[in-house]
Amino acid sequence: MRAQEFASRYPRDILPPPEEDGSAYANAQRWSALFGRELHDQLSSIPPPSAEGRIDLMAYARWADTYYIELGDRLLAKKGLPTTVERASEQYSELSFHELNIALLPMRIAAETPSDTEKGRRARRDAIIVAQGRLGIQAASLCYLRAHMVKENKYFGDAFSPLRKSVQGRLAEMDTAATILDHIRDGHAGYGLFAAPAQFEHGRSSQYNVDLILTDPARDQALGIQVKTVVHPEDLDKYSKDIMLVDGVTDLEGEMLVQTGADMKAVRPWGGMIALSYLVATPRSDLEIIRRHHANDTTTILRQGLMARSALAGVSSSRKVALERIGARIEHYLAA
Repeated sequence: MRAQEFASRYPRDILPPPEEDGSAYANAQRWSALFGRELHDQLSSIPPPSAEGRIDLMAYARWADTYYIELGDRLLAKKGLPTTVERASEQYSELSFHELNIALLPMRIAAETPSDTEKGRRARRDAIIVAQGRLGIQAASLCYLRAHMVKENKYFGDAFSPLRKSVQGRLAEMDTAATILDHIRDGHAGYGLFAAPAQFEHGRSSQYNVDLILTDPARDQALGIQVKTVVHPEDLDKYSKDIMLVDGVTDLEGEMLVQTGADMKAVRPWGGMIALSYLVATPRSDLEIIRRHHANDTTTILRQGLMARSALAGVSSSRKVALERIGARIEHYLAA
């Protein structure tokens, strides 16, 4: 679909939180709205503003590494958690955007250099290394939380259903993003990949809601991607046929036989393994590239790598088959 037509489905601006609301969640919404406006303009071929009018990416990175993590900690600790499942889902969704957005930030920066130059190719290579590394680091933390809650027989309890659904969904999104980045590396360096800001995730019509947006500037195309832990029949009816649906279980093979109770085991959605595998496979020579773009030091990153190795113990990798499925589907949608 033409990028401008794609953008026309979504509002350029959304109503921001009240000025007096200085909470971490309100700030998360404000940042999301700024990124949504900038992406909407880019897709609509509106010339970018002067440097002074553009988003301060360094300021955003500093905020994302502090305040949004505090919001995540509060949610995970169930402190200040909304009383309704619907409101909780909203906040988890906002958290999910910033997790993906901060990981994909290097791709946004690298896109400013033409992909057909040596400098551009090197910038995109490093950006993919950093993005996949960051996704793996984030997935390692979520998988550690999940393993801890399973050990305490809490993860599959009804009281933790919003948190469980959030973890499942976020890990499926991380696996999907990491897989798409591999597709971009394999001969599609001109493609862009963006986390979908609030305008695109909660737009005018729910049939167009997406989690990720892939762009092909050379063909002036955009593709919306909606990631589900499991795609149900009603999802096929709900979403527009030109929105690409990704099933975390079927497409990414994100399920496993796990402990669901004191004496019970069952096959359940178990995403994150693909994102973790990229972190584990990162050569030491590339860890320094990741460290330069990450708030944590090398020791912390290595520790996350050890957590990833532990989570992957005895698990067969689905990276190759996921890449084949997702890559082929992307090209099918772009050619339609």
